Amino acid sequence: MTYKTSLLEAPFKDGLIRGTITEPLHEPAKKTLVCVHGFEWPASIDQKFRILAEELPKHGYRVIRFDYRGNGLSDGKFRDTRIATMLEDLSLVLDHVAPDENVEIASYSIGTAITSLYWKNNPSRIGKIIFFGAAFDHASISRFVTLKRALLTLPFVRFTPRSLVERVAWRFKQCAAIDKIFKKPFHPTKFSHEI
Repeated sequence: MTYKTSLLEAPFKDGLIRGTITEPLHEPAKKTLVCVHGFEWPASIDQKFRILAEELPKHGYRVIRFDYRGNGLSDGKFRDTRIATMLEDLSLVLDHVAPDENVEIASYSIGTAITSLYWKNNPSRIGKIIFFGAAFDHASISRFVTLKRALLTLPFVRFTPRSLVERVAWRFKQCAAIDKIFKKPFHPTKFSHEI
């Protein structure tokens, strides 16, 4: 094993936001990656974030996985989960684990929206963002998925036009210009992109 894992505990008014800190075993970390989870699947148990926490310390990363209040390991009630509290939790964790450090973020689902909102107000704090299954606008994504499923059930249509994906799925230009946000798509129809 080339890494060590310790418990993360960041206080908020009703308890502790908890998670894990995984870092290289024999040397100080050179970079920090913070994992920001989606609405119902905590980072502490998410498979993709576990893999990142096991692999990246070999390359000098410290990997932070935290659960929003009311989720997973953290205190609080799930029914109180809101965009505002998720954004506050991300800010608390970053201030707790990397107060003066530029970090990288791997975010999933609604966590991509939380990360984008944080980045909009604190661009100097984040060096890179990786989006997995981005969910910036749930309403337009639902329309896209419904339309895509409808198209796939028709015997004569077996594809989703790229222009349809771009028109329906992306409605967050207020954060940054599209050409600055999307530099490298992982998969054009699965909402995964890297800034």
